[in-house]
Amino acid sequence: NKVNIIQSLDKKLSIEDIAKGIGLSSDELIKEIETIVESGTKLDLQYMLDVMIDDYEQEELFDFFKDSENFSIEEARKEFEEDEYSDEELRIARIQFISKIGN
Repeated sequence: NKVNIIQSLDKKLSIEDIAKGIGLSSDELIKEIETIVESGTKLDLQYMLDVMIDDYEQEELFDFFKDSENFSIEEARKEFEEDEYSDEELRIARIQFISKIGN
């Protein structure tokens, strides 16, 4: 699965398309991607973020993760209300942040 996920991300496929292609829900796929990145593999999800949120919002989230203790998604959920960012947006931003800066 890991290789398929990485190849699909390299092809810049959407979360939904990748998940459908390997038989996972979007949530399960994001968990897999989080695991891949947390183990030290760098992935580029910038193309996804660019579709989801604008540059200012990306900067706001990156600044938050930069100042956070351990890039915690729970901290991000407390900081940003559901109507500001969806869970998926927060998780994708966190993955991109860790890939870019954290690893």
